[in-house]
Amino acid sequence: MLPSYYHERYTKLHHWELQRESEKQHLADMASPPRNVLRFTISKLGALLVRLGSWMKQLDRVDRSPRPVTGHL
Repeated sequence: MLPSYYHERYTKLHHWELQRESEKQHLADMASPPRNVLRFTISKLGALLVRLGSWMKQLDRVDRSPRPVTGHL
């Protein structure tokens, strides 16, 4: 077994490393946006793209639909 001096130093070092790791994780969590905000943004973007695609399909259908003949017959 380690003498008490070394055991005490080892314990302090281990505690310091855990604290440092915890601080790193805390800083990383603060730097990234919350998951629910990110998920909300992605869902809104997806809905916007679906609406845009539907609108473009509708325009394409209107462009391809037969038009009544106008003018002199």
